[in-house]
Amino acid sequence: MDNIGKAGIIFILLVLFLTGASVKSRLESVKGELARKRKELASLQKEEKGIVSELASLDREISLREEIISDLATEESLIVVELDTLRVALRNCEEEVKKQKELLAKLLVYTYQKGKLGELAFIFSGESFSEILKRVYFLKLLALARKEKVRSVVEQSLKMAELIAEREKNLAELKSVRQEREQELALLRTSKGERAKALASIRSREDEYRNAIARLETSKKELEKLLQSEVSRASRGSGAQEGKSFAGLKGRLPWPLAGKRQILRGFGITRDSRYGTKIENSGIDIRANPGEPVFAVYQGELVYSGWLQGYDYVVIMKHPGNYYTVYGNLGKVNFQKGARVRSKDTLGHISSTGWLDGPKLHFEIRFGKKEVNPLEWLAKR
Repeated sequence: MDNIGKAGIIFILLVLFLTGASVKSRLESVKGELARKRKELASLQKEEKGIVSELASLDREISLREEIISDLATEESLIVVELDTLRVALRNCEEEVKKQKELLAKLLVYTYQKGKLGELAFIFSGESFSEILKRVYFLKLLALARKEKVRSVVEQSLKMAELIAEREKNLAELKSVRQEREQELALLRTSKGERAKALASIRSREDEYRNAIARLETSKKELEKLLQSEVSRASRGSGAQEGKSFAGLKGRLPWPLAGKRQILRGFGITRDSRYGTKIENSGIDIRANPGEPVFAVYQGELVYSGWLQGYDYVVIMKHPGNYYTVYGNLGKVNFQKGARVRSKDTLGHISSTGWLDGPKLHFEIRFGKKEVNPLEWLAKR
């Protein structure tokens, strides 16, 4: 076999190997993501149970406060009725005191006008000595009775005034306690509303995670099919690429997105900060905006362009020196398979779906079957 034939076979084997390794890595990434989503769903379900328990406790507290407020309101009503009765009685006493004072005033006027002669005339108008004594005794009793009557009515008025003041104080205290309980009730109802919203949010997220898990299951199957398909296509493809070696650009490659960027997930094994799960990433995930352009980091041939559920559109480029770059989570691709792409050409735009982590770009660099850290190849910012 001549040298050209041997070179062709070697190239076919390399493409077959590289493409298969790339898709296998994506498949492992899907499996890891699937495991993470399942764990997140379990965590949400546990959180849901906790909130349901909190809501039940809040309902009990609300019922208790409502019962206390109802009892306080009933007691207030009874005191109000009692106060109304006492005020009526106090007014009657005050009127009686006024009446007695008016009567005494009239007697004083009469006594002043008639003097002692009036009383003496009444006393000595008796027909017998015993009758005279009776009339003297009667006048004494009458004076004492009037004095006692006034004293008794005044005492009753004072007691009623004290009782009214005491009951008004009790009523004010009851109103204060009831207002405190009503404030507590309002806070409990607010807390219940907030927890109910949190529960609705969690249940919505649970549905979202269930859908994500279902999509990832589908993606895993699609990637398995893609693995077989890419192996078959690579075995039939050949051809050399022109241009400088990709290897000489380490640390100087332009970024696939413009401007400074937040790295959502780094290269290799990382730990999810919220759920504590380990995630193996064959590239890096870069935060992006929907519709934002994605640029080729170097010239090469577009060897794969297709839509994968869970990843939207994925583009794989082959570069000189057996290097590959992978761009995932695209919503639109500007080139077709087999196209020659120049450095910094716009490959496509970020998808608007975002999945659960929000809009992002998944970016990989590979040399042969080896995954390399893209951050070591991209220019420092």
